[in-house]
Amino acid sequence: MNLQENIKQQLAFMAPNTQQLDAQVSFSRLQADHRIPDEDIFIVAHQMQQNVPLHQHDFYEFIYVINGTVLNLIDDEAIYILPNSLFLMNLQSRHALKIVDSQAIIINIGLRKELFAAGVFAQFKAETNPVADFLRNKGHHSYLYYPLPHDLQINATINYLVGEYARNQFHSSYSLQAFVLLLLDQLQKEKKYSYYGVNQRCMKIISMINSDCQHASLSALAQKLNFNENYLSRYVKKYTGNTVSELIQGIRLKKSCSLLTETDLSIEKIAQQIGYASTSHFYRIFKANLNVTPETYRQNSRIQSN
Repeated sequence: MNLQENIKQQLAFMAPNTQQLDAQVSFSRLQADHRIPDEDIFIVAHQMQQNVPLHQHDFYEFIYVINGTVLNLIDDEAIYILPNSLFLMNLQSRHALKIVDSQAIIINIGLRKELFAAGVFAQFKAETNPVADFLRNKGHHSYLYYPLPHDLQINATINYLVGEYARNQFHSSYSLQAFVLLLLDQLQKEKKYSYYGVNQRCMKIISMINSDCQHASLSALAQKLNFNENYLSRYVKKYTGNTVSELIQGIRLKKSCSLLTETDLSIEKIAQQIGYASTSHFYRIFKANLNVTPETYRQNSRIQSN
């Protein structure tokens, strides 16, 4: 599978219940042209096949990972950006990117400071909310991390934003501005975010859950790590934006999506394998997070792969 096909497939799965991007859109151009356009809004996509040296931009940079994991070195910290996560950096950010997975694909959304000089964007920046405060550098945080693996609305907005940019021949438009404003508004309402991000210790915790999500729990993790349960809860929430339960649920849902797509296992077997004793409970969790039933997700994924 070439990069163009990979990007299109990944974007199709970002929001399984939303309209897919135009099949004729050339994502290879989005990836191939690394020049930064002289426009207030621009988007560049690339595969992490080489390290990116330390640098600083004069625009706000939003990194969205659609496949794989990327290591972002920023403020003397090593932060892992996971799939379907959004990493916001303001004008004070100096960072470098390191290869963790050479197949990782990232989308860079660039917003120039001139965009926020007047009109509705200036009004948004002047408000009091986590995103507006961050854009104004209130609190002196140079980055803001949003874990969004199953947030259908925000993933769909990013999907449409990228699609609009590509359909408009990789130039800004009124529709693109509308999608960016919608994204900012959705982010300021989102409760799951972190000023710290996923560090190496959090990656260890995530790896432990990944290796045995069937039996994962707060008490089991605390025992293995020799942590107090309350301390572990606070630590995970601080660095990932999720509670331990939400982290476990997200990993279980991700594994269930893979099993639904790649195997013919029954829904009951899948529910058991990922840690749900009750199939009906798994149905409720899946539908609440992905807005489709497991059967519909399996059918849609197979249609998209053909």
